[in-house]
Amino acid sequence: MRLMVKTALVGCVLATLAVSFSYAEPEDSQPMAADEKEMIRKADTPDDPLAGEWIVKELAEAKIPTGVKALTLTIKQDGSVAGFGGVNRFFGKLATDGKKLFGPIGSTRKAGPAEAMKIESTFFKALEKATASNPTDEQLELLDSHGKVLMKFVKAPAKPALTGEWVLHSLSGEAIPAEIKTPTLTINEDGSLAGFGGVNRFFGKVAADDKKLFGPIGSTMMAGPPEAMKVESQLFQAFEKATRATSADGKLQLLDSADQVLAEFTATK
Repeated sequence: MRLMVKTALVGCVLATLAVSFSYAEPEDSQPMAADEKEMIRKADTPDDPLAGEWIVKELAEAKIPTGVKALTLTIKQDGSVAGFGGVNRFFGKLATDGKKLFGPIGSTRKAGPAEAMKIESTFFKALEKATASNPTDEQLELLDSHGKVLMKFVKAPAKPALTGEWVLHSLSGEAIPAEIKTPTLTINEDGSLAGFGGVNRFFGKVAADDKKLFGPIGSTMMAGPPEAMKVESQLFQAFEKATRATSADGKLQLLDSADQVLAEFTATK
């Protein structure tokens, strides 16, 4: 008899636990509509079509003068946003509420030419109004809530492959004197760089902005033959003035803001 009572009690307890841990769908639960799923688009997916570096081609509300620097927009896989408005750098994130494309945009507060400031203001207002996008492999359109195109972008050209080991061939078109030790430059995948200037070792990083190619360069402080010191000084000045680089056919060229070649390197074998 006791055994039967105990068995009955155990059965009741198990039944109670089964009821306690059962799950019932709420009565008001409805499947998510297709358009709602689209609104909750995650920017961290590897194939996000918005991710990339873009250059403004057209603004609906204003024509971009030829003298204004390129307006840019970079969208990363984590949803962070950054770019250049013509005078100031800006930053922010993609919105997640489905009402706007971008969250609040912050920027530096520098003043610039009136024409550039006007274009920048128009650009920032367009970013604020954008609620949708129409991306393709090479172009991006941002649209307002009425479907009007606010601006058009084109994909930024791929940056040259700077990584590798390079030896200096010439400075401002003049060959390096044969009697000095050949200056070298090594750029690593993480953006760090190092090398030999002819007398001293140097080190630094590739710059993170679009204004200069390299960040500050540090070096040892040894003295050497006058000719070698002269070449090293010119090389360090080239690093300071360089704003971009081209790389093709085993050659690396450093250029200034006027696209003048400051230094040319060849790849080591």
